[in-house]
Amino acid sequence: MEFNPDSDIKGDFEVSPRGSSSLMTKELKGQSLMSFISLVRSDPLLSPYVKPREFLEDFMRSVELDPGRLLRSDEEMRMELEQQSSVDVKDV
Repeated sequence: MEFNPDSDIKGDFEVSPRGSSSLMTKELKGQSLMSFISLVRSDPLLSPYVKPREFLEDFMRSVELDPGRLLRSDEEMRMELEQQSSVDVKDV
């Protein structure tokens, strides 16, 4: 197409690949999140400052998972905890 005399079939010849840089950015973000959680877990003074659910949601997004589809809602968690506590009481 580049050397064809018909100018109607010509298009852009400048290619700007962006897929690899996006992939590298996602990989670096995932590594940064893992380093951050390791730091938080290693120092008990830091953990009260971190919001676990928000962190988990960010991490899931960085690996292209949908937190809304995979994580339980607050209401579902409350019901699950109530159910577990009632089972624990029955076992005693």
